[in-house]
Amino acid sequence: MRIVDRLRRTDNYKKVIIIFFIGLLIYNLLIPKPVGDDTKMFLKAISGGEFKNRLFPYLAYRYNNWSSRVVIEMWITFAVQHFVLWKILNSFVMTGLVYILNVYFNKKRSINVLLITVVSVIAMPNRFVFEPGWVADTGNYLWPITFALFAFFPFYQKLTKQKINPYSYVLSLLALIFASNQEQVGICVFALMILIIGYLVVNGEKVWILMPSWIINICLLLVTVLSPGNKVRYNIELHRFPEYGQIGLLKKLEVGFSSSGSELFLNFNIIVWLFFVVMVLLARYKIKDRMLKMITYMPFITSSIFYVFSMHRDSHGWTDNIVNNFFIQFTSLGTKLSISNTITWAPDFLILILIISLVVGLWNLIDDKRKAIFAIVISAMGFLSKFVMAFSPTVWASGIRVDMILYFSVVIVLLMLLKEYETDNKKGLDLIVNFMVPAGIIINIIYITAMPW
Repeated sequence: MRIVDRLRRTDNYKKVIIIFFIGLLIYNLLIPKPVGDDTKMFLKAISGGEFKNRLFPYLAYRYNNWSSRVVIEMWITFAVQHFVLWKILNSFVMTGLVYILNVYFNKKRSINVLLITVVSVIAMPNRFVFEPGWVADTGNYLWPITFALFAFFPFYQKLTKQKINPYSYVLSLLALIFASNQEQVGICVFALMILIIGYLVVNGEKVWILMPSWIINICLLLVTVLSPGNKVRYNIELHRFPEYGQIGLLKKLEVGFSSSGSELFLNFNIIVWLFFVVMVLLARYKIKDRMLKMITYMPFITSSIFYVFSMHRDSHGWTDNIVNNFFIQFTSLGTKLSISNTITWAPDFLILILIISLVVGLWNLIDDKRKAIFAIVISAMGFLSKFVMAFSPTVWASGIRVDMILYFSVVIVLLMLLKEYETDNKKGLDLIVNFMVPAGIIINIIYITAMPW
C-alpha cells in the first residue's frame, strides 16, 4: 500500500515516466531470446570455439579484423550472455532517453511535450533494433545516442550558467566513452562540442572543465581511424555493393545526398510527418509573409503527396504514375543523374528545395535566433549522419538502423517547435497529443504483432 500511496502523491509528470518505464520493462521482458548477430556473432564466439570464455582475445581479434567498437562490443558480448539483465537495463536506458530529452527541451515540465517524447520513442520503427539483433542494435545505435545526450549534460549546465555537479560530470565522461566509440555518434559529438565550446569562448566563458570531454572524444575517434579492422571490414563488405569500387567521389556524394533526402522527406514515418505538420501549424501563427509561409509548407505538402501516392492501391491514376516514375530514379547508385539530361536532375533538385525550405522554416518559426541556429545545426547533423554512410559499401546493407541519428535529430527539433507551439496555442497542442498518443500506441502494437519473434 505504501507504494500505491506514494504513487498517488507523485505529480503527473513523474507518473508518466514511471508508467512508461513499467510498459518498457514488460515489453522487453516479453522478448523471448537473442536473435541475429546476438547469437551468430557474439554469443557463439564467446561460448564455444577459439574464443570460448576469452573476452579480451576476442575483442582484440574484432578490433584487428572487423570493428573499432571495442567498448561497445565488450558490453554486447557480456549482455548476450545475460539477456534478462539486458532487458532490465534497456528499459532504464530508453526511459533515460525520454528523461534527458525533456531535461534539455522541456524546462516547464509540460505533460504534452513529455507525452510526445514518449510517443516518439515507442513509435520508433522496431526495425531499428531488430535487423541485426536486439542487443547488437541497441548497443550499437540506441545506447550510444542516449549516452551522448547524457554526455552533454555538463555542456548544458555551462550554457545555462548552472553549477556543474561533480557526480553528473564523472557519469557524463563515462557515458561519453561509450557514445564516442560509435563512429556516427562520435563524429556528431565532436562537431557539436566544437560549436558549443566555440560559442562559450566567444562569449567570454571559461571552458577548461569541458576539455576532458573533448579529449576523450578525440581519443575514441583516433581509435576508430587507426583500427585495422575497419579497413579489413571495408574490403570484405565490398561484395554487398559490387559497383561501389567503380564509382567516383562525386557519385558517392550524390548517393549520400539522395539517400538521406529520400529518407527524410519521402519515406513515411509518423514522427517525421508530425514534425512537418507542426511546422505548418506554427507557420499559420508566426509567419505573416505569404511566400515564406508557402516555403515552410513545402516539406509537409511534398511529403504527404509522396506518402499517399506511393501506397499500394487498387486504382492508379496519372499522379501515381508520376510518383512511381520518380521513385524509380532512386537506385543503389543514387539517382539516375545525368548532366546531359536535365530531367534526371529532378529528384536531387527537389530534395535540395525541401532542405532549403526546412531551413527557412526553422529560422522563421523559432523566435530566439540562437535556438533557431541550434535547430538547423541539429537537423544538418542528423542529415549528415546518414550522408556519411555513402562512403561505406554498406550504405544499403546496413539498413534502417543507420538512420537512427537522423530520426532523433528530428525528434529534438520537433520538441523545440512544440515549445514554440505551446506558447502560442496550448489548446492546439492538446489536440495534437490527443491524436498522437493513440496513434503511437497503435503503430507500436502493429510493429510488435508484425515482428518475427
